[in-house]
Amino acid sequence: MKSLQFAAVFLMLLFSGHSLAHTVTFYIHKCPFPIWPGTAANAGHPVIADGGFYLPTGETRRIEAPWTWSGRIWARTGCNFNSNWQPACETGDCNGRLQCDGLIGTPPATLVQIALQGGKAKPNFYDVSLVDGYNLPVSISTRPFSPKCAIGGCSENLNNLCPQELEVRNKHGQVVACKSACLAFNVDSFCCRNEYGTPETCKPSLYSKIFKEACPCYYSYAFDMPPPLINCASKERYVEKETEIGLETVSNLRLKWEFIAGEHITATPEIFDGTLYFPSWNGNIYAIQACDGSLVWEKNLEELTGLNATGFIMNVNWTVSRATPIIADDLLISGIYGPAIVIASKPVWSTQLDNHAAGVITMSGTYYKQVDGHDEEVIDELVQLEMDRLTDKL
Repeated sequence: MKSLQFAAVFLMLLFSGHSLAHTVTFYIHKCPFPIWPGTAANAGHPVIADGGFYLPTGETRRIEAPWTWSGRIWARTGCNFNSNWQPACETGDCNGRLQCDGLIGTPPATLVQIALQGGKAKPNFYDVSLVDGYNLPVSISTRPFSPKCAIGGCSENLNNLCPQELEVRNKHGQVVACKSACLAFNVDSFCCRNEYGTPETCKPSLYSKIFKEACPCYYSYAFDMPPPLINCASKERYVEKETEIGLETVSNLRLKWEFIAGEHITATPEIFDGTLYFPSWNGNIYAIQACDGSLVWEKNLEELTGLNATGFIMNVNWTVSRATPIIADDLLISGIYGPAIVIASKPVWSTQLDNHAAGVITMSGTYYKQVDGHDEEVIDELVQLEMDRLTDKL
């Protein structure tokens, strides 16, 4: 579950907002360690969330912004505001303050850049930028959810891949951030300025390619192509000037990417934090980036589970799944086609739903989490079974 583990900071954009107050709501959550988010408004826009705050491990903070707000959000790490030393944070510091009050964090820091247009029919623009460097992975989703409006996290922790000349280390010698080549060397060819100030003259560098490989849905340098800028209207699940797919619009569809799994794919993919999860009839389960189809990981179900196929179903002699996987917090739950067993991740657990040789799982389960409470449960009827007992042959 690498892609889930690396999605350290999760930003939810609730575009519907409150029609009377004309606001948009952000939720920052799912970080497995403490962070100190900072906000900086663009010129002419108000400071939101006091410019910065403390977010304990695993907690959620709700932020409201005017529906025409424009600015940046980033996460600071390793902060100690009880000390007289400046900076107060290892990464993303804003002059030693908890509340940045309009100051932009010191790079390198992963930046979420947002421009809201105001009005439910107008598009909102946002992206995640590593142009000045990286400190944490970030993923973005919207409510209502749309794959087109999501930005996936990173497949690798860039701090573990960072070239030595770009590293930022804390007092303990740990790499806590990775500078961009522009920030580290201040060279025109890396910073896309002067004679390199156009997309035609400023090309990807060895350093930006390292960033792009780990975080394919982010800006890795100023003229990253195609631009990973998201454009989503407030009330729709699709972008402005696009209508629902139908007879009149299907001819406008174009292939964006393709992924070759090697065998048939008969299950609908699950999408979470910009990553698609799906099984194939070759016995593997895959995780790929929704933005470009690049492989995050693949796992063989038989090797992963230790289960042996019955060989009874359609002469398939390897362990397969044909049900859509389910994301339940940090677990990936899958139904094995035959034998009829449900597994979670490594597996953390497994449950045999039927011991009949012809018992198979063909339907996807439902994960239920109580939103307003702390307890959660997977509903008793997790997976519906289609039992092809072939009674005339048994």
